[in-house]
Amino acid sequence: MLWALLALLGVPLWIVVGGLALSLWQRSKFKKQEGVFPTKIRLESGTAPGVSEKWPPMSSFAVWVHDVLLVHKGLGLISTFPLGVEAPKGAVESADPEEVKRLGENLVLLRFRLDGGAVLAMAVPAESKALAQGPFLSGEPEANEAA
Repeated sequence: MLWALLALLGVPLWIVVGGLALSLWQRSKFKKQEGVFPTKIRLESGTAPGVSEKWPPMSSFAVWVHDVLLVHKGLGLISTFPLGVEAPKGAVESADPEEVKRLGENLVLLRFRLDGGAVLAMAVPAESKALAQGPFLSGEPEANEAA
């Protein structure tokens, strides 16, 4: 009888452990893809699905697909939501690591106006700044282009 009870308890335990391992593996696999960067996102004004007005406790990972920011969040990055971005808003600023925790020490803050009019604040590590600007990267033309 004890073996039957252990078998009943053991099977769900293995399913839970296996599911957790699969989620963590998927998270690691997604983070290694080209163009993916860590971020924390919050709303400054308006509304957007999946985004709160407070900085989230856990980092998300995002990738640009044209002018749409795909944000993956959660333990296994299983929650995904698209944010259609209309334009950047304001200049890139430095972010306070005390306010935006668990993302690193050298942070930058970018703001975007979404298609619905909401304004989004996105904190990223400074080394991910170019990826985070996505299609709105404002680079100066090279001096050697004229010929």
